[in-house]
Amino acid sequence: MIGGTDRAAPAADGHSTASAIVFNIQRFSVHDGPGIRTLVFVKGCPLHCAWCSNPESHQEQPELAVFPDRCLGCGRCVAACPHGAAWVRDDGPGVDRAICQVCGACARVCPSRARVVMGRSMTVDEVFTEVAKDGVFYNASGGGVTIGGGEVTVWPDFAAALLTRCKAAGFGTAIETCGHTSWRRLWSVAKLADVVLYDVKHLDSTKHKLLTGAGNSTILRNLANLVRRHPAVVVRVPVIPSFNDGAGTMRGIAHHLRGLGLVRPLELLPYHRLAVPKYGRLGREYTFGDLEPPDAVALERLAEAVRDQGLTCRIGG
Repeated sequence: MIGGTDRAAPAADGHSTASAIVFNIQRFSVHDGPGIRTLVFVKGCPLHCAWCSNPESHQEQPELAVFPDRCLGCGRCVAACPHGAAWVRDDGPGVDRAICQVCGACARVCPSRARVVMGRSMTVDEVFTEVAKDGVFYNASGGGVTIGGGEVTVWPDFAAALLTRCKAAGFGTAIETCGHTSWRRLWSVAKLADVVLYDVKHLDSTKHKLLTGAGNSTILRNLANLVRRHPAVVVRVPVIPSFNDGAGTMRGIAHHLRGLGLVRPLELLPYHRLAVPKYGRLGREYTFGDLEPPDAVALERLAEAVRDQGLTCRIGG
C-alpha cells in the first residue's frame, strides 16, 4: 500500500493535526486549476516517470540537494557534518549519500544555500497559514489551492483535512493525481476538490510500465469511476517524444476518454527539460539525455487528433 504516515486526530481546537512531508509551496500559479493558485507539493509518488519534472518528490522522506553553482568553497558544511558525508573539492561540493543521514547540519551552516534539505514535515495548520496569505488573489481570480507533488493520495488524511479547511475559508480547491492508488484513498481526497487534475500517460499498459514503473490498469479503472462521480475531472496528457507523441496514440486516448463521458477539455502538457539540473543535485541520472521538447506544429497536430474524436483540447504551458 502507498504509505504516508499522516495522522488525523483532532486537536483541542478542532483542527486536524495531520501532517505531510512538503517540499514546496509555490505561489501565483496559473496552470494548475482555474484562476491564481497556490500549489502545495507533497513528497512521495508510486510512479517514477522517466521524464518527471519533480524528482525531489519521488521519495516520501526528505532528501539533500546540492547546488554546485552556489558553493563558495568555505568548507563549513564539511566541519558541520556529524557523519563525514559532506565534502568540498576542487571541482565543487558533494555528498556521500550512502552515509548521509539527511540531518540538515550542513544545510544549516551553508551561507549560500548550496545544500538544501528538500522536504519537511508540516501540519495542516502550518500549511493553511501559508496558503491563506494569498486569499485575496483567490477571491479576485476565482483561484484557490492545489495539492500536488508527488502524489496527493500518499498523504490522504493531510490532503482531506487541508482541502476541508480551504473550502471552509471559501478558497477553491484542486488536486493533481496520477491515479495509481486505491479507489478508497483517491475518492476520500477527490470528493473534497472542486477540480481533479488527472494524468493519463498511455493506454498501452506495457509501454506505460516501461517509463513509469507501473502498469495503467488501476489508473484507468479509477479514472472511469471518477468521471462517473465527480463533475470536474480534467485529464492531462504529458506529451513525451518517442513515448506517446504519435497522432494515433493521442487519438486512441481521446477516444477512450470520450467513451468514459469526459466533458472537460483534455490538456496536453508538452515535455520540457527544466528539471534536468534537479537530478544531478539529488545525485541521480537523468535517463532521457538530450530528448528535445515537441514544437508548436507537433503539438497542434496532436490537438487536432484529439478534436477528431469529439473532445475539446488545449495546450498547456
